[in-house]
Amino acid sequence: MTVYGTRDRGHAAPGGAAWPFVGREAHRRTVLDAVDDPAVRGIVVEGPSGVGKSRLAEECYTDALRSGHRGGRALATVHAREIPLGALAHLTASNAVPVDPMCAYRGVRAALGSGAGRFVLFVDDLHHLDATSMFVIGRLLDAGEAFLLATFQEGVPRACSVSVRERLGTLSRVELGDLDMAGTRALLEHVLSGHVAEQTVRHLHGTSGGNLLYLYELVCGALAREWLVHDGELWRATCPDEFGTPRLTRLVEERLAVAGPAGRTALDLLALAEPVGVTELRALAGAEVLEGLEASHAIRVHENGRRLSATLAHPVYGQVLRARMGALRRRRLLGEHAEWVRERGVRRSGDLLRVAVWEAAVDIAEPGLLTQAAGLARRCHDYRQVIAFLSSLPEDQHSPTTRHMLAESHFQLGDWRQAEATLRRLTCSAPRGEDETATATRTRMLNLFWAGEPIAEVLRIGRQARAWLVAPAERTVLREVAGALIAVSGHPRAGLALTEQALGQEDGSGSPTVVLSMRVLALTAVGRAAEGLETADSCERSLLSADQSALSVHRHAVDILRLYALVELGRLEEAEALAGRVSAAASVSTPLTATWLAFHRGRCAWAAGRAADARRYFAEAVASSESAGHTKILSLAYSGVAAAAAALGDETAAARAVGRAADHPPCALLAGEERIGEAWLLALRGNLTAAREVLRQAVRGARAAGQTSSRTLLLTDLARFGLADEAARELRSLSDALEGAFAPARAEFAAAVAAGDADRLLSVYAVLSGIGAHMLAAESASHAAAVLRGDRRHRAAAEADRMAQAATARVQGTLPGASRDGHSLLGSSLTEREREVAVLAGRRLSSNEIAERLFLSRRTVDNTLQKVYRKLGVGSRRSLIEALRTHEDPSGPDQA
Repeated sequence: MTVYGTRDRGHAAPGGAAWPFVGREAHRRTVLDAVDDPAVRGIVVEGPSGVGKSRLAEECYTDALRSGHRGGRALATVHAREIPLGALAHLTASNAVPVDPMCAYRGVRAALGSGAGRFVLFVDDLHHLDATSMFVIGRLLDAGEAFLLATFQEGVPRACSVSVRERLGTLSRVELGDLDMAGTRALLEHVLSGHVAEQTVRHLHGTSGGNLLYLYELVCGALAREWLVHDGELWRATCPDEFGTPRLTRLVEERLAVAGPAGRTALDLLALAEPVGVTELRALAGAEVLEGLEASHAIRVHENGRRLSATLAHPVYGQVLRARMGALRRRRLLGEHAEWVRERGVRRSGDLLRVAVWEAAVDIAEPGLLTQAAGLARRCHDYRQVIAFLSSLPEDQHSPTTRHMLAESHFQLGDWRQAEATLRRLTCSAPRGEDETATATRTRMLNLFWAGEPIAEVLRIGRQARAWLVAPAERTVLREVAGALIAVSGHPRAGLALTEQALGQEDGSGSPTVVLSMRVLALTAVGRAAEGLETADSCERSLLSADQSALSVHRHAVDILRLYALVELGRLEEAEALAGRVSAAASVSTPLTATWLAFHRGRCAWAAGRAADARRYFAEAVASSESAGHTKILSLAYSGVAAAAAALGDETAAARAVGRAADHPPCALLAGEERIGEAWLLALRGNLTAAREVLRQAVRGARAAGQTSSRTLLLTDLARFGLADEAARELRSLSDALEGAFAPARAEFAAAVAAGDADRLLSVYAVLSGIGAHMLAAESASHAAAVLRGDRRHRAAAEADRMAQAATARVQGTLPGASRDGHSLLGSSLTEREREVAVLAGRRLSSNEIAERLFLSRRTVDNTLQKVYRKLGVGSRRSLIEALRTHEDPSGPDQA
């Protein structure tokens, strides 16, 4: 991953250190290769303001001097440009002022001297260079007496002298642009020394436009005001709309100072309502002013068919302009703009929505427009805008439909209390048997369920409504919704039986989308993931045809359901690609959607063996769910954080996450998986006996709930932690009934480990590698190598080691504790307790520390160690440590 640095001119990064420069390696190499090439006279680093031109050039200049070249700087500034030779006067050989350009050239040439390497002349902001200095530099370049390394700001050629413009055409170029999203994330995580929440990265990238200078100011302002905070796992923005510094405001104000009063009015309108038609802006500011704004790169003009519209040239301009704008000016500009658009006809649905936004902001929108616009916003899943529209609607203009839309939007955004208050009033006030009451009841059941209300209470509300509903179709749908909630509350098989009638229903009622979505979860949980994918397709078709008066799921929720199924089928690369596409969509904005996307993305990364990525995604799920009060998933998400931290060897973070997971009730969906973090933490601490018992309890929980997919995952960990025999028996009974390639591969892994069969282990290594489960693949090859070494097949063992290394290169983290230390050396003759004590002693823990870890007395530890020494034929703790170290890192020549 490439990371970029900014210009170092007194800027400080978090903690007071300079903002780091890392990366731009391709550009850096291009510049340094040019310096070393005698055929190249000079190179210009070109790009817009703030992309890091100066920083890159400075780093390259320093590298050139370190590699043996000589150098000097020309001082190109706005003020020096007014003085002939002002940029080079300090480089002349004497204090006398040169009387003509040739005299100046001879003076500078004499000052350069001679020596090894080339003389690298560094000119920052070449566009500010005066004509005389450029003449002198040109003569030096033509004579081969200097190499020019310069920066040049894109879009300012008319401000340059003629000699600078002519010389630019003879030099090599390196073009720098703004950071993309990945570059922004990489830089932020390098600067902040930790993962950054996805929404925070998106906000900072969107506001800065990837411009390094603006990004720097936004981050520094947020840190100074403690609006960017670390929660133990992630950096998160607490007040993203307030990011920035006074310096950023000054920079933007200086950039926009060319506008003048008329131009500033146009800029303010764009800040409030961009894009704005060019015709309106011309009428507002005048054609000449508008052309000046475009020429100075304050605005951009876009063509869309016959329409010409304009936007601000950079997102941060809008943030600064809005912050400086008074309330009265804001209201006047929006009101006049809405009137302008209305007078010329609202031709497109997007126009209608935008007019409603503007008129609602100044309290002049008609009720009919607000209702219509709320419906359009709802179809786009823009629930915040729905609330804004309907909150502006007069009380006497509300209908059951608008109240339901309002409640549903509060539900989607995680405001459970407000949603329940609105829905309860709606169900109680509507006449008995009306469709609106049934629709509100369905939404209320879902809201209460995700808010954490006991499932028994949720089902009681459904039964109560069914008792007096007249329409058979409504009674049926309510029963199916109840079945769907049962399916995801810990009883997937019973729930699936109750929702069979939802299959194939695409009658426009809208309710089947909810029922079908929960069927996907339940089908995948019981091991029918391929059928779950088919049901997800049906859910999407139903969603597209659904009547928007009834509740429907977020359109990206269907892809998140597919993600869960793809992971269980072992299509991990396909799952990660899908997750990336969904994450990149700007519409993933509701807390429920964002939470479950992050969680299942973490689950995918965990299955692939990427513990660091999994930890970040699980932490994203925690952050999203906590901010929305969505507590159902927290035990699972914290457990994921703990397991990933343990795999990375971070015991403190793992323990913290296990403690927080215990503060929340288990999630009935994915039963047993909330114990994985606890098991991995115990294994990291070397207490493998306790870790196995935790996994056994978790397996029993998943078995009792009928959740086969979770049970398979837990049994695989049981095999990894030393109980392969026990796990293999149960996995064998499950694998034939499960769909996809992952379950059989997991079962074969456990069976091969239990049998100590190297050939089977290498065979399953190939399958797991193909699936993308690289940590399991690495373990398979590692087990095979140990077996082969025990059989004295050293050449084959070396090949298995190479396979393990190839898989490990794609893995983040390792198996913790006793599950990975000296497994073959300790596996044959020692009891479980002896193996645990031996491993902890091998990790240089004292007897007291081992006793504390395993809840034993020191005497028991010492006696156990004596038994270990006798069985392994070693005489002391030092000999044991050496034996384990040598066994895990064998050296010496390969033997046939």
